Order: sequence, then structure tokens, then C-alpha cells
Amino acid sequence: MGAIAAGDADNAKEAGQRLRKEILTKAGFDPAPPGSANNNYTPRYFTRFLAYMADQPHFAGYHDALPILGKDGSLTDVQPDSPAAGHIHAKTGTSQGGANGAGMVRKALAGYVGLPNGRMLTFAAFVSMPANGEQEQREVADLTGQALGEIAACAYTVLSGTATR
Repeated sequence: MGAIAAGDADNAKEAGQRLRKEILTKAGFDPAPPGSANNNYTPRYFTRFLAYMADQPHFAGYHDALPILGKDGSLTDVQPDSPAAGHIHAKTGTSQGGANGAGMVRKALAGYVGLPNGRMLTFAAFVSMPANGEQEQREVADLTGQALGEIAACAYTVLSGTATR
């Protein structure tokens, strides 16, 4: 982002942070809310940001660039057989690790649920789970990624009327 959008390949990280701060401030968001230094954003922060993005002139490109549940990108293998597959555009986020192989896995999914009636729902869901060692962290990240996808898929099936009992 810093190299391309801010035009500073030599100081890309710093330029990207400055640009991020400018964009969020202009949009009326606190660019450094409590917890953000440790990537501890709240679902409310993300859903407000997503709602803001939906009102921007460049939204179509932004929306279309997001991975699609069960279809492409980081969501290709998440809920591919769900009625929601193809109707949820969302960004994943994963952090894992810690000292000596012990630590936490934090997983996030935030984006848009497109309903058959044309309405769009913004959502954000985050989960943290303890996991020790690289193998367990990978397994927990995969499991929590599927769980977050299932939560989003449930929202689609209930709100679209495709839920079965």
C-alpha cells in the first residue's frame, strides 16, 4: 500500500501507515483505537468500517476484490457446499504463534452477506484459542476458519429463507 498508493517504495511500511491513518481519519474513524497496537480491533469497528465502504464510489471494486465463501481466495475451501457459497464476500485474518511454540491463534472473518432480495449485511466475527506448537496452531487456525465461515453461512441461510430444519 505504501509503495504503490502512497508512492514511496523506499519507505513503504511507514508510507502505508501514514496513508492508512489519513484514510481512517478522513472517514471519521479513530486510526488507533484502544487495542489496535496489538491488532485487537472490535467487531463493531470493522462493521462500521464495512458500512462506510459500502457508501463509497469505489465500493464495487472493493467488494469484488474480497474472497468469496466457498468459491475463491482464502475462502475457497470454507463452506463450499453451503447455500451461502458465492454469496459472502469477506476478508480473513489470522495471527498465531508465541514464545517457544506456545501461544494463541486469533482468527477473523469480516465482510458482506449478499441476500437474494438485494440487501447486504455487514458482519465481523473474531475468535481466539490457545494452541501449542506449529502443527496445533495450523490445525486450530483451519478449524476456527471453518467455524467462522459456518457462522457467516448460517446468517445467510436464516436471512435468505434457505434454512432447513
